[in-house]
Amino acid sequence: MGASVYSDTLLIAMQIVWLLETVLISSAVVPVIVSRIYQVDEREGGEAAIALFLHAALVCCGIAIFASGLGLIFVDQLSATIAPGLNSYGRQTFGTLLLVSAATPLLLALSHFLGLLNRLLRNGVWYSVPQIVRNTTAIAGLIAGYTFVSANAGAHWMMIGLSIGALIVCFIQLWALPRVPRTQLFQGFRGHVSRAMSFRGRWPFWSGVSALAFVALVNELYVYIDFYFASKLDEGSISLLGFAGRLAALTNTLVVGSAFVILEPRWAKQIAAAGSAAWRSVVRPDMLSLVALISVPVAILYTFPGEVTAIIYNSDEFTPVSRERIVLLTQIFAFGTVALALNLITTRAVVIALKQRWLFVISLSLLPVKVVLNLLVVDDYGVAGLAMATVAVIFLQALGNAIVLMQANLNFGLRSRDALALVSVFAIALMAAQGLASVVGDGMLSLLLACLILPCVVFGMGVIYGFSFISIFSQGVRPL
Repeated sequence: MGASVYSDTLLIAMQIVWLLETVLISSAVVPVIVSRIYQVDEREGGEAAIALFLHAALVCCGIAIFASGLGLIFVDQLSATIAPGLNSYGRQTFGTLLLVSAATPLLLALSHFLGLLNRLLRNGVWYSVPQIVRNTTAIAGLIAGYTFVSANAGAHWMMIGLSIGALIVCFIQLWALPRVPRTQLFQGFRGHVSRAMSFRGRWPFWSGVSALAFVALVNELYVYIDFYFASKLDEGSISLLGFAGRLAALTNTLVVGSAFVILEPRWAKQIAAAGSAAWRSVVRPDMLSLVALISVPVAILYTFPGEVTAIIYNSDEFTPVSRERIVLLTQIFAFGTVALALNLITTRAVVIALKQRWLFVISLSLLPVKVVLNLLVVDDYGVAGLAMATVAVIFLQALGNAIVLMQANLNFGLRSRDALALVSVFAIALMAAQGLASVVGDGMLSLLLACLILPCVVFGMGVIYGFSFISIFSQGVRPL
């Protein structure tokens, strides 16, 4: 499919389909549930905790149905607003892509809440299954449609594959639930559905959700702002920007997001039990360890962008100009990987510290900065300038979050030597990757050696500096 009108419209449609999941469920509802449901269970009992979970799930599923209907009704307005540079064929394709994936937001919501239930029950290994299943079915649809029919069919079959994958995940998560909690869930649904649907006493919950949802919505607007500007550049610019950006996002999902499946409940429990002392003894070491771990994919993406994009996107089949651009964009978003990790880690810490109102202030303040930066760089630097503006704004978000944490008197205890240690870890990882590339040469062999050697280098540095890698992985292995 390469960088074409099909890939442009596919990326925009995927962004719309995932909008509710990204903005409301994973970024807002789930963090608030994790931070509050244990307290509800202790204070009000198990039935109240089940009612809170069902309430959030039913409301989100209702919003998913409503949002899908709105998307189908206003599909022309959506395409004209997000990507005014699309031609008429691109807009038509966008409309049919939304049509075939109309049920996907609801299925994604159901699968996420069922996965969250497994996570809350310390059955967290199943929380990672949705990514594998959904990606597999979506990619299978793309390959089958593109190979046997056409590029247009590949785009549509990928959206259908995503829906099928989400449905499969629902059944897997239900099967993985322990029998007693599964029975309690169904009994709670039958016996307390009216209580679950009631908003009485739920406003504190939804006020916290609203603050985080607004933050996620503003962050999502950054993406649509880039789509708007990129649509006015060469055909395929949206695709190239999306391809490189998704590598950074995927890295954070695999490393930071997967770690938070274990760490987020751990932080909430430790802070509830030990108070501010837990910030120094538990949260700070875990945060430093996660940032250090991200140095491995950063070094790989920056040093081997051609090899990585050839594996993920088959970029060897791109035009020479598109190949050159995606290599440059991947290197830019290698630093974006660090920015996203810092932003995600500090955001979750701010939420647990109950300072989430500042997240909205920071994100909203940086929105005009993003627009101005895009206007300043798009003419001279094109799509690469848009990528650099995005990375810069994400770094500023992470900095704002860190300032909030330091001003909150949390006994956080971040030291200057911690920052120096992290800088040295990143520098050594990058030098090791560059050294491999210069000695072995560019190619898949160098990439394979880097994937094997760099984790060992970073873990060795972690032992020297005392990062708690062992703590993180022991917390993850114990529930399995």
